[in-house]
Amino acid sequence: SATLTIKAEEIPPAECYTISWEALDDLYEPMDCLDLTPAHWYGGAEMYYQGWPIEKWNKSMTFYLSGDMYASLEEWGSVMERYWLNSEGVGVTVAEWVPLHVSVNSGNDGKLCFKAAYKDSPYQNVNKVRPTLEYTICQAG
Repeated sequence: SATLTIKAEEIPPAECYTISWEALDDLYEPMDCLDLTPAHWYGGAEMYYQGWPIEKWNKSMTFYLSGDMYASLEEWGSVMERYWLNSEGVGVTVAEWVPLHVSVNSGNDGKLCFKAAYKDSPYQNVNKVRPTLEYTICQAG
């Protein structure tokens, strides 16, 4: 289980919402997904097979850190950002401190998903905190 906090903010010409899922126990890994339809999505990371827009990808949930995409076609490349944009004027950014995992259209589910997790990942949890997923989504008119 988790605590959900939503903070609204108007940054003309956009309306923004910061969504935060804070785990209440050590086992819960907060996750949230956005529908990729009906818009076209761009951003995220470089991949070996770089199809655009990204709703054409089929990337299963994995930690969001750069890797050697030439050695393993499943790894993210070295060019990566924690923001995504779509053709409907929506932008999403994930906080830099989140132990981020991402999937894009995994199993052709039509979703862009974010998860916060330390377990079974390279993210170090030196402060022994529970994972929190925090991202901001903005819509410009």
